[in-house]
Amino acid sequence: MMFSVPPLLLQQADHDWLLSEPKSASLNVEACTLTRIHRSSFSDLNGLSEWLLANPQHYRRLLRRPPSPKDAEDLFTVCPSGLSLNRKYVWRLCDEKRLLGCLEALRSWPEQDVLYIGFLMVDELWRRMGLATRCLELLSEGTLSWGNIRRWRLAVVETDAAALRFWIKSGFVPTGHSEYSPAYGARLVVLEKSVR
Repeated sequence: MMFSVPPLLLQQADHDWLLSEPKSASLNVEACTLTRIHRSSFSDLNGLSEWLLANPQHYRRLLRRPPSPKDAEDLFTVCPSGLSLNRKYVWRLCDEKRLLGCLEALRSWPEQDVLYIGFLMVDELWRRMGLATRCLELLSEGTLSWGNIRRWRLAVVETDAAALRFWIKSGFVPTGHSEYSPAYGARLVVLEKSVR
């Protein structure tokens, strides 16, 4: 099985353009919201692009290159062949002051009952604060009305032990499928979770 979207990777990094605060500053994880963002909104695309550029570790570590403005555009436009862009969703995770994370997923791909999570990134300043878990809780709540979705699926770089630990702790299990990704220069492990 070939995947043409990047695997979901749990990775975070610093940013200066938002109201970043030291980790000692307060953060109410439960008050965070997950809001869909749109490519057609200049402020959504520009803000996401700036945030990705200010969070380079994911790209440097896994893709061996710094992020570019095109990476934000790709979150909205890169889809598996034949999949309509109206089945692609990009969300931002925010508290009342700042962008804290981003999630991208494909509805009903590669099968009708699957939500494929292609990207999850949380700000490094707020790592290990429960934001990725909160993001998944909000995703679950926000997609309850999508009655046909029974499973969530994603792919993780096989050597990314931290990401694998997070997803397994979050209830995902290996499907037994893996494939080599030239983009990452590594094997990707496919994980899945039943949600209904």
